[in-house]
Amino acid sequence: MSNKKSFCLSYKLKEEFCNEEVVFDAHINLWNIGGKKNKPFIDFGILIHNYAFLESICFSAPLKTKQDNIVDLSHFLKAEEIQLIFNNSKYKYQQINQVYSSYVDDSDKTNLILPIKKNDNNLFLSYIDYDSTNEGKSNFSFKIKFLECGIPNGNEIESVYIRFRITNLESTSLLSTLPIKNNFLESAFIERQILDFKLNNVRNIDKYDLSDMAKDGYSLAQFRNIHLFVMVPSDYEITTWGNFSECRQLEKDEWNNYLGNKANIITSDISAYHWKYKSNSDRYVDEFAQLIKMEHKSTNMFLIIVYCFIAILLGIAGNVLYDLIKMLIGI
Repeated sequence: MSNKKSFCLSYKLKEEFCNEEVVFDAHINLWNIGGKKNKPFIDFGILIHNYAFLESICFSAPLKTKQDNIVDLSHFLKAEEIQLIFNNSKYKYQQINQVYSSYVDDSDKTNLILPIKKNDNNLFLSYIDYDSTNEGKSNFSFKIKFLECGIPNGNEIESVYIRFRITNLESTSLLSTLPIKNNFLESAFIERQILDFKLNNVRNIDKYDLSDMAKDGYSLAQFRNIHLFVMVPSDYEITTWGNFSECRQLEKDEWNNYLGNKANIITSDISAYHWKYKSNSDRYVDEFAQLIKMEHKSTNMFLIIVYCFIAILLGIAGNVLYDLIKMLIGI
């Protein structure tokens, strides 16, 4: 990531609702499951309460990517997938028509699932404008503008849910590798990584971005709940602290439809580590910051070859030294 390494979600109210309140939930899934041969990817789910007050939202990521790497996940969210991503069997999926769907949560509240891009028939959806900026630069952002038309049963829907994936990420965009000091042998077989994930952490958002955001009428989002899930192979050792909630093993094959073409990179059992921040009666959650250390076995073939070469040299040197000593003492 860049030095200013916080993801950022902000929103802009419609003029006639400038004194109203909009609150969000965030569900983040980091998938670090494919080893060195496959790049990690990250999913964001954003639940928007009282969305009708919004003119638009803006999402910014502190990493370099392109618009083609932003994948709309709405069409992957079916009955089974809804229960999987929320880890709640009480959630019910409803298909409204070819474009729209929704889910009913355990409080019997209906939440509309909004695609953020084109549908399968390549027809541009009428309820949002999607616009990406800073494509390919160190910070990537996109805006979603909510339009007046197109929402089915708009008067009955209070909340909408969007979910998207950022793919083809370089490992260094999300994870930093810790050097193993004073143990040259260990470094050939063990890799330690740090995930420093932040969302709406003001100290780690560029001050010029914050200034531009305010000038354009945007405010940083506040959250009822923020959930971070980190998926790694089960043989990884994870150091947990902060608001750690639970660890569980992912159900085999049940995630294949949701993962799509990413399912084929899974080569072992996967564990999901869960951190969560929840609001209370006094205040909403303003920001999220979680540092996570991962350790796993990783064979560095280059170092192993170097070790073998050194061992051969030591063997040769030992034989030469032995013959030299024999000559000196006249054996």
